[in-house]
Amino acid sequence: MGLGNAFEAIADDENAFHYNPAGLAQGKKVLFHLLIARTRISSDLASEITEMQDVLDNIKTLESYDDWLENSSQECREAREELADWIEEAATESLGVRSDLPSVGLAVPFRIAEKYRLIVGGSVYTQSLISLRVQQRGLIWADPIKDMLDDAIVYNISAQWAWQIASAVEIQVDRPPILSKVYTGIALRRINRWVFTDEDDPFTVDDLMNLDGPDGIKGTDDDFEKRYFDIKHFDLDSLRDSFEERKGYSIDLGTILLPVDGLKFAFVIRNLASSISLGEGDRNFPRNVILSAAVKPLTLLAGAGLEPVSTSLLDLTLAASLDKRNSDDRMSDFSINKYTDRIHLGTEVTLFPDKNVSFSGRIGNNQGFLTLGTSLKISNLHLDFVRYGDLEADWYVGYINLRF
Repeated sequence: MGLGNAFEAIADDENAFHYNPAGLAQGKKVLFHLLIARTRISSDLASEITEMQDVLDNIKTLESYDDWLENSSQECREAREELADWIEEAATESLGVRSDLPSVGLAVPFRIAEKYRLIVGGSVYTQSLISLRVQQRGLIWADPIKDMLDDAIVYNISAQWAWQIASAVEIQVDRPPILSKVYTGIALRRINRWVFTDEDDPFTVDDLMNLDGPDGIKGTDDDFEKRYFDIKHFDLDSLRDSFEERKGYSIDLGTILLPVDGLKFAFVIRNLASSISLGEGDRNFPRNVILSAAVKPLTLLAGAGLEPVSTSLLDLTLAASLDKRNSDDRMSDFSINKYTDRIHLGTEVTLFPDKNVSFSGRIGNNQGFLTLGTSLKISNLHLDFVRYGDLEADWYVGYINLRF
């Protein structure tokens, strides 16, 4: 993520399961990883959390008035205006939080011939998402307070677990500088997803502000709680029934070409075949064809007999990927149809890459959005922090992982 997702030609760790299965063949030893925690929060939500108490105070103030829309008192008017400003701002924001835990993966290499090495691996991981957005609807009113009442509040709560198996082969060609090695791999992923959302029937700001329903009488069937969240009768069974289950699969293919040490080219077809069940029927994940390249300039110079900086002291990687426009963007929900949507660029600098303690810094361009990342490796423990931009939002990401 810190590299702007330009990772297909690098793919030298457990992320190869998701970016390019061929990359698993680059590991010479058994790879085992355990994801302890990875949390992603949108920058919009991080900002709004600091203002949430003011929003709740304004709602509480308005609830104390019988006719808060028409009341002309200064306190009510100020609370009304501040709430309208907040909702108007929220309508342009993406409020979301994601969590990935736990996750475990294993890849084991086997020597099958002098010039061939087989790697077989598998991974199990979980993901969750909570998002909220305000969607402008209804007639346009000159009064901003009345204009916001028809705006819909759309929430999405989803969780999934998935398992995948992957296989990759390393083929020794030994024809530098034309081609030294070829890595090729395939991954099959099975997905079980549960979704709880009001996208088909969202409640409005007016519903939220009139908790007792249109009749204004508390305890009747049109109360907000009974219409949207029957909390009194909410148990495990009703929670399970409220979630829509979706099942699916996807198949990825990948290849990495290594002309000489320090230079790689990759070709990946993500979601070559796929399907996910939806309420109205099955749907395919968008197929994505990626061309990628990565170069380690210091390794190339060392191979040419020049070594301005020891590669054991400093490692530099430059990477670039070009993919199908918007195809990786949550089924193209946030496409903006610009050519920059296809571009992924990244640079990584690592101090003491072969030591037990190392530090890395990254900067990238993900489809036109800036990414920044840092990581600290302490033996087998990896700590990462990323500021990641994509077509949906800007995100802050924290990541704790054990890799052996």
